[in-house]
This record gives sequence, structure tokens and C-alpha cells, in this order.
Amino acid sequence: MTEAKRALIFSETTGTDPVIGDALTRSGLTALWPWELGDGSAEVSLVVIDKPSQNASRISANLRLQERFSSVPILVLLDPLDAQYSSDLLTQFSTLRADVITKPVKLIALQRYIGSKIQPSQEPVLPRVPSVPEQASDLVRMAASDAPQEQEPAPGRAEASASPLTRMLEDIIPASPRLLTPAVAPMPVSKGGVLCSHCHRWECKKEDVFCSRCGEALVVLDIPKHPSSFQPLGDHRVGQLIEFGNIGFNPVRLSFKVLADRELENRFSLHAQTAVLDGGSAEHLQIIFDARGIDLNTSHRADLEVTTNEQGLPDAVLS
Repeated sequence: MTEAKRALIFSETTGTDPVIGDALTRSGLTALWPWELGDGSAEVSLVVIDKPSQNASRISANLRLQERFSSVPILVLLDPLDAQYSSDLLTQFSTLRADVITKPVKLIALQRYIGSKIQPSQEPVLPRVPSVPEQASDLVRMAASDAPQEQEPAPGRAEASASPLTRMLEDIIPASPRLLTPAVAPMPVSKGGVLCSHCHRWECKKEDVFCSRCGEALVVLDIPKHPSSFQPLGDHRVGQLIEFGNIGFNPVRLSFKVLADRELENRFSLHAQTAVLDGGSAEHLQIIFDARGIDLNTSHRADLEVTTNEQGLPDAVLS
């Protein structure tokens, strides 16, 4: 006699959600609650966690530390707001090898997920579900299978659509100890003066661009000579550090703006909109591009407009 397969349920309510209960029953699974584990002899084929995101993360981490749950499929039913706004949270579930479906979940979607992970107990032999490539095993995903037949929902129950889950990758955002310090516009006037290093015969104000005696440039900005390329691997954010150097003696005032169509422009974020770069220093502007949901089969281009107190500065280009 084949032993019944069990699904361990962690729920915020005392009873199982009707959709979860129906899906388990139709897949040949019996609901098991944490207090029913007893001495741990009961075999668990699936874990379903229907709790707030932070609790679900802690429960998943605790289960993975136990040998008996090290390879058991874990399904987290996640609030759509958490799934939409917290990439770090999804990365945590990915690391814990926990699959995520956003709520409200559709009955047939839940059945298909269970069918892709577990062979129903009433069937002695079933074809194996196509394997997921090993390199994708740690990514948050919802496995799909055509094995289970679609079932009509029970009369009187309103069906809610299941939100599709895309493959999540970790963000690739470089950091630097030499980031430009954001300045509040309008920037205050620099006070004081400095002796011209070229002619040594004229004291120049901090606001001067040229020496009034010899014409030596006092504000000289060094910018990248080549375009910067953002190359996302999928639905994640990538960043670049653009170095700006001041090889002059007076401060360079910088103001940045991304120029592109509205949709593309909104995908870029700059850690500073305005900044002041002191003479003889070099610092970075951190630019982050959000590639989530964008067509990666098409190349995109944007320009970085740099407004400064140096004359004749060309634009730096982002692509």
C-alpha cells in the first residue's frame, strides 16, 4: 500500500485557503500542520508557506538547515507588493531554492506547479518532468508542466489570475569609495583665491575659469573618451561608475541629466544630480540602469548631459 503524500502548510490563518486545499486534494496530497510533525517520522513531499514575506523567508531558511527538508520543494505564496518592489527579498528566496507564486493564485496554476514537482500518489509511474538546467536551479521560478489536466473551478468560487513570475537575477551595481558628493542647487559661490600656477603673478578667484593675466585655464574637466555600455543579463539592475577628473585648480560645478525617451529615461538613476569637484581630484558618478521588463533583443541609447562652469565641454555618452 502506497503511503499518502503530505504537504506541510504554514498559514497565517487557522484553516487552509480553499484554493490550496483543492489543489492539494486533486494532486493526491494530504495537508499537514507544523504541530502534527510529532517525532518527525511523517514524510513531507511539499512545503507551502502562506505568511508575510519576512516570516516566510525565516521559515524557509530554518527548513533548509534541516536535513529532512534540504531537498523538499518549498512554495511561497507572496504578496504582489513584496514581489514588485523588493528584489532583495526575491533574491533571498532564490538563494534558499524556494519557488514563488504571487497572490491571488489561480487553482489551475497551483495544480500545475504541484504536478511539476510531485508525482501524484495514485499513479504508480509518470513521465519525468523536463529538468531545469542546473545553472538556473537557484533562481526564483515557477516550474510549468503540461502533465496535469485543467480542472474547472468549483461552482460559486471566483477565480483570481496568477501573476507570472519572471527569472530573477542579482543586481550588478559597482560601488566606489570616491563617489561625487551630491550638492544642493543652487550651489553657493566659492570664496577665496589662489595664485595662478602658470604665471605666478596673479591671484585668481575661486570662481574664475581663466587667469586674467596669462589666460591659463583654471577649470579643466577630464571626462571619459568612450561611451559606457550597460549589458544586463536579464530582469535585474546593472550599474556603471563614470569617472570625472578635475585637472585644474578651481572647483568644477557639475549638473547631470539623462536624455532619452521618457520610458528609457525613467530607467536610469543617478546617485547625484549636482556636484562640486575640487581641483586635482577625481571622483565617480554612479549610474544605475533598471532592465526589468525591457526588451533585451533591441539596443537602446541615451545621452548624459553634463552642465558645467567649464567652457566647450562635450556630452558624455551612455549606451
